[in-house]
Amino acid sequence: VADKFGNFEFFTVSQSTQSIIDDLREQSLFRNACSVINKSTELFEKDANEGAKFLLNNIDKLKPNYSMKFTDIIHNTKERYEEYTDKLNNFKKYFIPSGFEELDAHGFIGFDRNDDLVLFTARTGQGKSFVLTKSATTAFELGYNVSLISPEMTVTQFAERVDSTLGKFNLNNLMFCGKVDGYKSYLDGLKERKNKFCISTLEDFNNECTVSKIKVFCKATETEILFIDGFDYIRDERANKSDSVPNQLGHIAQDLLSLSRELHIPVVVAIQTNRKALENDNDSIGTENITGSDKIGASCTRLISIINKFPIVELTITKNRYGKSGKETKCIYNWNPEINEYSYIQNIDDINNDEEAKKETEENKENFKDIF
Repeated sequence: VADKFGNFEFFTVSQSTQSIIDDLREQSLFRNACSVINKSTELFEKDANEGAKFLLNNIDKLKPNYSMKFTDIIHNTKERYEEYTDKLNNFKKYFIPSGFEELDAHGFIGFDRNDDLVLFTARTGQGKSFVLTKSATTAFELGYNVSLISPEMTVTQFAERVDSTLGKFNLNNLMFCGKVDGYKSYLDGLKERKNKFCISTLEDFNNECTVSKIKVFCKATETEILFIDGFDYIRDERANKSDSVPNQLGHIAQDLLSLSRELHIPVVVAIQTNRKALENDNDSIGTENITGSDKIGASCTRLISIINKFPIVELTITKNRYGKSGKETKCIYNWNPEINEYSYIQNIDDINNDEEAKKETEENKENFKDIF
């Protein structure tokens, strides 16, 4: 076919076929509009009636030519069943564990590799970055390419947290020149890994982090899961002068979800609560407690609230696209920040569902009787 059109250059584009078609239709509409408007302007200058008549006769040329996609889920079932059976046999193809096994078992399941915008939210100083690090290092340990944007900490500062979590090294010693046995051999061992853990700071984005730049970053690092340690540092590219802060944050959430769907990677973001949450004494934080809550809450697929009552850390699924959320999805951990380790603490429901734990509890009750 190419021979019929002579010599021309082939090139690759990142746009989808549908996106290219939509662009061509938009350009065609622009050309038609220019022709009709210019001609009608000439006629209006001479005779308003003739100009109006021409414009009305050609108005159909100014109608947008939208393309509409849809799926008849009743008569198109083959792909759905094939995906269902594939999930049964190849779960890791679709989900990446969160790093908190009990949280996944309580309904979180894991990070969806095709369509997920997960928010970890907490008040200031509650350990969002530590939880984010735990999830990121788990994904790395499982062999995935991990990318992380650290707007506040330097690469070295965040890398030390990763090393502490991965290698079980004392974080204070890593940060403040304490002795760390085995650190050199651990670092040498990392070089044998085939997967990557890439970190960029705000400076790497020329101090202006946007979703478009984040997309370039993800493609450059070949990431399979993206972590962002701070939602508020991302700038809204679609903002108008009249847009409020909540609207801008809503745009960013929408664009991050679109990025997840386009690149088929989970996007996991730490986000700080608003002032209302500081006055909230509840056991969990909901979408109403984050700035721009309405639009962000609508765009995020899952929301995990973090309550730190050191050394106890409570993780609660307060929004879950997969359905299960609320108090029954709270997981309580004993947290050791020196090595960023989380030890699960069974609750009453766990004990009641675990025959061995239930038996142990009954035995303890008998022992307590003897003591008192």
